[in-house]
Amino acid sequence: MKKEFKDKVIAIFGASIDEHGYYMDYMRRFIATQTEKCYIVNRSIGGNYAMLACNMVEDEIDTLNPDVVFVHFGTNDIGVYNYNAKVSETEEVIAKREASVKKYFKYMRQLLSMLKERGKEVYIMTPVCTDELIFEKEDIETVKDNVDKAKYLKSDFYCRASMRNVNNAFKEKIVPELKNIAKELSVGIIDTFSETHVEMLKGEGMFNEDGIHYSQKGHAVLAKILLNYLGYENIPDSFDIKNDLCSVINRLEQLERHIQFFRRWIFYREAHKPFADVNTEEDVKRKIRELVKENECSYSGFALVADCYYDSLPIFREKCVKLIKRL
Repeated sequence: MKKEFKDKVIAIFGASIDEHGYYMDYMRRFIATQTEKCYIVNRSIGGNYAMLACNMVEDEIDTLNPDVVFVHFGTNDIGVYNYNAKVSETEEVIAKREASVKKYFKYMRQLLSMLKERGKEVYIMTPVCTDELIFEKEDIETVKDNVDKAKYLKSDFYCRASMRNVNNAFKEKIVPELKNIAKELSVGIIDTFSETHVEMLKGEGMFNEDGIHYSQKGHAVLAKILLNYLGYENIPDSFDIKNDLCSVINRLEQLERHIQFFRRWIFYREAHKPFADVNTEEDVKRKIRELVKENECSYSGFALVADCYYDSLPIFREKCVKLIKRL
């Protein structure tokens, strides 16, 4: 492996694709078989974006104190729905799209600078691609080109033209400017967009039904891309999943991430607009209970887990890292 990563703790700071954690689990399983090691930890939360991440550096990064941070934002930031192929290209739509992109670059610069000021080795992961081969027929439930997820998500946004618009924005605007920012701030860059785009065009079921989130096949592709970047060789295309220490680590980490998801949603609901009655950690726990009772939302199970285990959050973090270093 590359010497700059040997024996380092690498935090991956991103959004939902990263929070799911499958590719990190695959990476850890492979690294555990190697003589030279690094240690991958998940600091990602669903729905996260660069502006919000700036407000979470202390909570997510400082408390863990990793050596290296891989930063992976962009899909939520640019607002994929701004690229709906079935919506007319009005001046208002174009202005909204450009404003989102401008805001994304502003806060990426701020976030990267914050991490560098803390002495971290920082690498940008360019946003991974969306699915230009998404299945479009509403009357067929079995989706052949998304075999891992059979349901078709019925929305006028979900069509190949929309996904192609998103990918074109990544290719023509986002990735080139991220490369400029990386050079400007002297940080590394991993072009995960270009590599996932090549794999997507093979049509091998990399995506869930929404064409944005990745299937386990897609996570295996991501794991291989990042393991290659770390300098490992002879990486397989798929990874055996066993009920072992890696599984224990993944379950612990997912529980900790679910707790943080609710904490983020409540305490950092917007970077500048938290709930008016949430000022302390006790308020967060109270708000979790209120939301479960009032909304009976689909996340209620996770929310109850978050409430029960909230006080153990630092223990989970410490335990996860200790276990990862035992692999």
